[in-house]
Amino acid sequence: MMKAEYKRVSPAPAEQPPKTDVERIGDQHALMMRYVRNLAKPGRKPGALERLDPRTFDPEDYEAMAFRPDLYVIEPAAIDDLERAKAEGKERHVEIMRSVIRAMSWPSHGRTDDEVASALAAGFLKQAQERSTGHAKPQTGFEFADPDLAEWTRVLNALGHDGSCKGEAVEKPTRFVEAQIVGAWKELLGRFQKKQRRDSEWPTSYPVAIDPPKLSPAVSEVNERLVKLRHIRDQLYFWRLYPKHCMYAKSNIK
Repeated sequence: MMKAEYKRVSPAPAEQPPKTDVERIGDQHALMMRYVRNLAKPGRKPGALERLDPRTFDPEDYEAMAFRPDLYVIEPAAIDDLERAKAEGKERHVEIMRSVIRAMSWPSHGRTDDEVASALAAGFLKQAQERSTGHAKPQTGFEFADPDLAEWTRVLNALGHDGSCKGEAVEKPTRFVEAQIVGAWKELLGRFQKKQRRDSEWPTSYPVAIDPPKLSPAVSEVNERLVKLRHIRDQLYFWRLYPKHCMYAKSNIK
């Protein structure tokens, strides 16, 4: 008579509950550090924006700033990876890169919220309105519709207290602000393309109280715009990535 064979069956692993938004936010910094260190890997191909940067960096440079990156070194590469993921329709990678960018960006400008971001967006909207009415250039004698007018209105609506907290509802204004940042970066890097035009030091996102970088007026103007756009982008990222936080915050606004 054959003996019955018994197989030891391991218990199924307990299903892990999904991470809360607070836990996911806490993971952002570790994710960002891994990303920065990976930039030092040999054979990595720079993207379109990073190729415009005339500077070169060693692996040790990336390792040294992994904990707190200088945006004026790391952000072009991160934006290139984000834009590549968007072009390829890789939604999960888009979310990852936005988490990485937000983790490296928000310490550079301090706390932001809907009120701060809305005030900055209102300033960009006013500029678009002035261009549309001809107020900024009265000598033209005619009016034209600035294409950014509707887009900045949409951004303000997304940031408003009555704005939708559904992540996908924030996607279109988020992509618009991302495009504005790409444009600002191209303009900034263009100021350093030719040696005869390098009349400015490079900006830095590190706080420098003594002997800060000396920026030319043109570089300073683009840099100030870039900082404002980051404020807005990072707040949109917060709502895009964490809609539950959005619903809680806006439901408690009187």
